Amino acid sequence: MDGPSARSGSDPGQPESQGRQSRPLRIGRELDELRARAYGPDADIEDDPAALARLIELEAARVAPLVEGHDTVTGAAAPVGTAPSTSFPIAGTAVGESLVTLEPSSATGRRTNEDSSRSLSLSLRANEARSRLPFVAALILVVGTLVYATARLVVPHPDATLQLDQTEPNSLVVGVLDNTGVSVDPDTLRQFQPYRDIGVFSIEHSDRPMTCLVVLDSAGSGRFDFDCAPHGVEVILHQWVGDGFADWLPEGSVVSFHLRDGTVEIFLHAPPAAS
Repeated sequence: MDGPSARSGSDPGQPESQGRQSRPLRIGRELDELRARAYGPDADIEDDPAALARLIELEAARVAPLVEGHDTVTGAAAPVGTAPSTSFPIAGTAVGESLVTLEPSSATGRRTNEDSSRSLSLSLRANEARSRLPFVAALILVVGTLVYATARLVVPHPDATLQLDQTEPNSLVVGVLDNTGVSVDPDTLRQFQPYRDIGVFSIEHSDRPMTCLVVLDSAGSGRFDFDCAPHGVEVILHQWVGDGFADWLPEGSVVSFHLRDGTVEIFLHAPPAAS
């Protein structure tokens, strides 16, 4: 008849449950001893192929079930609240000989470092941009000044701008225009501020939708001239300097009168260069 040792495979004098509990302890002690021979200061496991094979077997048996939260070698359960680690053998090595463990917190740490690096980079770029603002503002001011100065040199500016004069207009203008055959409406005669001793006037044509600009130098040369243009068109009258007209300017200069927006602007042009 078979005895208890044939059924349990353990010592006859020990209960079956005690044998199951002591087996992981024995394996754990065996694994510790093999690890000491493999990784300790007096490592000699390379000279014992059987011990090395046993170490590899135990390490492989220990690593694989850890992903399920239970250590089948020592019989210990994984700590509550901890995520299982995933281990990968390095290519070209035996299982248990060299393992690379990637903890979930490692990836999180890398992401945190990358986010911190990006934040630092953005902060540095923002500080650099702010440091350039005074330089950019100064550059804009300099460019604006140059543009204004260039415009002053290139675009002609009026020597004077004449506003409407509130005094009674000189009615002599209407009589002179009538003598030239131009039909005008006397009620529309307007007088502007004088330019030196030159009188400047505007008046509406009575037969056509036109405005006429009149220049009268009654104190000097006695010159009288006019020109007309349709409504909405700037009226321009050019006068050559000479024969006592605008004698404060070099002879051959041109004085241009521009009637626009209820004012008369006067531009001076130098004599043409001798060929």
